[in-house]
Amino acid sequence: MFAPDIMALSAFYHSHPGELVHRVLVSYVQKFCRGHHVPTVGIGYTLGVVEEAKAFHIIPAHMVHPEYSLSTSPLRCCIADTCELPIENESLDRLVLLHALEYSNCMPEFLAECWRILEPGGKMLVVVPNRRGFWSHGDQTPFGYGHPFHPMQLSQLLNLVRFRVTGLNTALFYPPTENVILLQAAPIWEWIGKYIMPAFQGVLIMEAKKDVFALNPPIQSEFSLKRLVGPAVKPIVGRNHQQ
Repeated sequence: MFAPDIMALSAFYHSHPGELVHRVLVSYVQKFCRGHHVPTVGIGYTLGVVEEAKAFHIIPAHMVHPEYSLSTSPLRCCIADTCELPIENESLDRLVLLHALEYSNCMPEFLAECWRILEPGGKMLVVVPNRRGFWSHGDQTPFGYGHPFHPMQLSQLLNLVRFRVTGLNTALFYPPTENVILLQAAPIWEWIGKYIMPAFQGVLIMEAKKDVFALNPPIQSEFSLKRLVGPAVKPIVGRNHQQ
């Protein structure tokens, strides 16, 4: 499945349309991360969106551009296979997926890894394109690539991997555009969009909790070898590895 690389994602979020998207998403992520006791981990493109000082960012290996170097980033991050995450079991209580799940070729295995690294009752925030929204039907933004979701589809996928959905928000009600006039009206569209076109939001922002009492058996990953290509060679995030 084709996915924009990290350089393309960075270019989008440094554009005027991307800056507006960033502001919208940060407000939801900040609310989700508030009040937890272990640093949040972001998977996908969460640089600048998960803004905690001690947050850790995992960049999927398939999104790495040949010219990208971890040494140029001041943030705590690594590159890894999303089906073999370099994180200890039950070591997190908050996890954010942005530009991650929709680009995955092994979604159940990826989510099973997310379930493994969360502590019992730990929470995950998943941001994905809405199948009915304007943003998933064009290739001018990162939300036009990968696999878009209907809310029920995403909920069922999470339930399959023993997550219990606890909340759903929606955002990006204005169309993807570079038109200055339309972009200036974006905050107004965000405010009224939920009332006049609730089914056509650009992204779904779903919150889910690790359910240790679910009847579904855990999904076993098809990958037996850890393919971490970042600088670390052992689990690098966990309660015993915090600074």
